[in-house]
Amino acid sequence: MRSQFYLGDTLLYDQKRGSFSVDDLPAEESTYRLIHSVTRRGPIWTSSSYSESDWTFRSGYESDTGWPPKAIPLLDVNWTVPIDAHNRARARPDLTVGLHARHVRGLDGGDIDPAQLWVSYDDGETWRSVPLESSGDDRYIGTITHPAKNHTSGWVSLRGRVTDSIGGSLTQTALRAYELS
Repeated sequence: MRSQFYLGDTLLYDQKRGSFSVDDLPAEESTYRLIHSVTRRGPIWTSSSYSESDWTFRSGYESDTGWPPKAIPLLDVNWTVPIDAHNRARARPDLTVGLHARHVRGLDGGDIDPAQLWVSYDDGETWRSVPLESSGDDRYIGTITHPAKNHTSGWVSLRGRVTDSIGGSLTQTALRAYELS
């Protein structure tokens, strides 16, 4: 597990854990980036061996002594992938996936732009775009056309990206998101 926090292109924090305190940021509005990654190894971690969430957001410090403290409207993505209890999907030609973009805790973060989705069959070496159609309320549907299993690593990796009208973005990557059966 690793978390990196940037002010513009300057790395401020690099921690080998999921959380850390940020106490000394400048008061003026700036662009920040937070990258949180998890690598899983060992015989039980065959799927989702690596995941990364990469947020960009704009923020300025405001003195706030109230509770709860003011929150930053980071973007979030929820996936709907029809897999079985063993994290597998059939290597059939078409698989419909859903993507729901939103701001965490329902915070108002501006309008969400259309989402993007990519798929990889070689553990993230190459990516192919998956067209998405809006189904309303910042929800999208895409159809993934799997190649024959012997033309893949046996796994499917996913990457999604969402942005909003106030400069926020999230790119979320899951290597070996699910296995082809």
